[in-house]
Amino acid sequence: MARFGTLALLILAHFSGVVQMAFHAKWPTLAVLADGADCFVEAVGEEELSAFEAYTEANRLIIEENWSEAEAILATMMVQAPDNRNFAYKRALCLRAIKGRIAEAVPLAMLAIEGEFEKRYNPFDVTMALPPDMALDLALEVLQFTGHFAQAQGVAKTMMDRYPERDDLHQKAKRAMADCAFSMVCVINPQRMDIRPEFGLNSVASDYAPVLSPNGQSLYFTSYRNQTVKASKRRGRIFRSLRTGSGWSKPVELDMGMPGRDMTTVSVVGDEEALLVYQNYRNEGAIWKFMKDEVGGWSRAKKVGFPVDSRHW
Repeated sequence: MARFGTLALLILAHFSGVVQMAFHAKWPTLAVLADGADCFVEAVGEEELSAFEAYTEANRLIIEENWSEAEAILATMMVQAPDNRNFAYKRALCLRAIKGRIAEAVPLAMLAIEGEFEKRYNPFDVTMALPPDMALDLALEVLQFTGHFAQAQGVAKTMMDRYPERDDLHQKAKRAMADCAFSMVCVINPQRMDIRPEFGLNSVASDYAPVLSPNGQSLYFTSYRNQTVKASKRRGRIFRSLRTGSGWSKPVELDMGMPGRDMTTVSVVGDEEALLVYQNYRNEGAIWKFMKDEVGGWSRAKKVGFPVDSRHW
């Protein structure tokens, strides 16, 4: 059974059957909440800000991916309930998404997974003190991405024991076990990596999405070079360069048979018999497979289609 990795999707699902709670002017400002105000009895005019209202607002902000403001409310609520594992879970969710603050999510994610999980989780119920079992997935990501590899392996082992092998979360945990083992070896035996620009490939325009052929002899990438139109009108074009004894050959633009389309390299298929390219056209974004034709061009193209493509970009 597939599971979504973020609380926001779960909350959105609940919203389909619940009347949406709109922001109400009686609530205190976030500055008041962040200043340590008692969100359970904070008086605003003739009314008080209840825990339910604060929790509902935090959920609304999470749905809107307004992570910083949601985290500020949840932090204030945890002053009253420091051991609430559900609040800890949601704060960790927010902190993971805020740039530069994922390390703060580590103790919260660990608190969230210490014990049983709520079997019938309602993300809007402020009295619910236990998180859903997806807190394990969140903790795994937080620990792995902050370099706590041994602890991440422990969480991954728990997930593998909890979910059947056919479950996506079991497979994710299995991959994380191997990734963490590899990472720990890299930390113990670091290898020096020199980073330098490839002057033969770069231009003054944007050059991005490089893809190597399996044998490492061809490099495909996307570039805005040689375009004189204004920035909003520029389109990504596909270039190819060949490895030489001293570096790379001068990149050559490929004729993909679809002039004017905005394209981005995705992958090389097999022995360069095909390219996977993302392109958007007429408000649609999809991945296309370009096959070589008889003269070495790339004009034979078709969408990859289901199950890779969707109605989204």
